Amino acid sequence: MIAELLKRWSELEPLRCRTYQGGLDGSVMYEVSMTIEQRSGWVAIGSFKHIKSMTGLAVLQYALQQAIAAHNFRLRLENPVGVWESFVFTIDDRGMVKLSPYQQGDEPAIAVLMSYVSCLESLKEAGQ
Repeated sequence: MIAELLKRWSELEPLRCRTYQGGLDGSVMYEVSMTIEQRSGWVAIGSFKHIKSMTGLAVLQYALQQAIAAHNFRLRLENPVGVWESFVFTIDDRGMVKLSPYQQGDEPAIAVLMSYVSCLESLKEAGQ
């Protein structure tokens, strides 16, 4: 599921997420654009099996938080009953909230990725 979400993110926002053939075995690799201490650039989060590592998930979540902030979106992340719930939404010029559905995941980064992709897809469907 995470590979499909990253692929979709790279299609919706290629300046923030990209996939490429790489690795010693020719597997699909993932990179995200992010800024750390005044330095911007692409940071590899590895192949699918490496993304599930703690480091890969931490880099992914940090990149997502930066992307959400860059769009002036809002993020709500909770763990009320042992499952992470994420909700990314926008507020238009009139103060109206445009909602994306809550997404649930075992890891916070994956829940945020699901919500963010859902929000981007909603905006694309609305022609924004």
